[in-house]
Amino acid sequence: MPEHRTILRQATMSVRFSLWLANAPFFQLGLLVLLTLTAPNVLLADRFRTVVLSEAFESEGAAIADLDDDDVADIVSGAFWYKGPDFQTRHTYAEAKEYSIAGYSDYFFTFAHDFDDDGDIDILSIPIPGGAAQLHLNPGHSEIGADLTWPSHLVLKDVGNESPTLVDFDGDGDMELVCIQGGEFGYAKPDLDLTHHWKFEAIGQRAGLGRFTHGLGVGDVDGDGKMDLLERNGWWRQPAEEDKAFQFYPAKFAESGGAQMFAYDFDGDGDNDIVSSQNAHGYGLCWFERRGSNLSDCFFVKHQIMGSKHSDNPYGLSISQLHALALADIDGDGVKDIVTGKRFWAHSGEDPGSQQLPVFVLV
Repeated sequence: MPEHRTILRQATMSVRFSLWLANAPFFQLGLLVLLTLTAPNVLLADRFRTVVLSEAFESEGAAIADLDDDDVADIVSGAFWYKGPDFQTRHTYAEAKEYSIAGYSDYFFTFAHDFDDDGDIDILSIPIPGGAAQLHLNPGHSEIGADLTWPSHLVLKDVGNESPTLVDFDGDGDMELVCIQGGEFGYAKPDLDLTHHWKFEAIGQRAGLGRFTHGLGVGDVDGDGKMDLLERNGWWRQPAEEDKAFQFYPAKFAESGGAQMFAYDFDGDGDNDIVSSQNAHGYGLCWFERRGSNLSDCFFVKHQIMGSKHSDNPYGLSISQLHALALADIDGDGVKDIVTGKRFWAHSGEDPGSQQLPVFVLV
């Protein structure tokens, strides 16, 4: 059996284990669910427990970080942060509002990072795509326990794309926000005074992209040690020299735009492949095997993991709306896993499969 097929078979076995989560009674509309690993050497589904943070609709995305400097991870959701390890104590860091499940939260994306290098984790929050990014500066662990509003600064007026990412994109040791602005892909860098407006660097000549463009990722596609930008129509290669332009290489990585995208050596042959959901509001999850020894003969072979029919997956799994994708070694075997899932009532119940039960899957 070819090596990539072996990897795919192992992946679908992991998906089978996670079906337990799809039938769990705790999945209800509006619940934010935390999954944590427990004892090893048991079935994957049995290694997770659930903790309900809130029954209210607070955010589209969340973040995990040690906000109060006690060496224990906390969770940021909406205008609140939940103190670990039990996550039963909640504090505000911004003005809290109530949101209807028929609409959207003002917190689509949340990133946690020590932006001002003072030793405390700050929060970057972004509302609906095309909205303005706010930097919330941590007041310090001596004050953070109080329910207060952290000092906030508007740092970027327009953050487009539905999967922006915070990463050291240019290799300078600082984090940049990769997104769309003014219809172009690029990345935003903090000024020397990071509370001022961040500078946006466009990476290509393609303009006219919409604020709700789906599908975006960062990874070293060609193995040169530099981060490249992934999008549904191909990838942009970061040049070796700063004054050179990014070069675009076309490849159909998604049908109509998906979620976060990643470059990773899935088949273990020494070069990086690509993974992408196919439609953030439909069906499809695929990985793309890289073939060719150099850029001149490089191409990608599509392999389907999940499709729109149960028969598309050996274990009969077909879920829609893979609007979020993560890559991490969940089971501790040294190989990164794909974490994804679907929500309930997406687009007010109008999306394909939107009224089916929510589910998390590990591939």
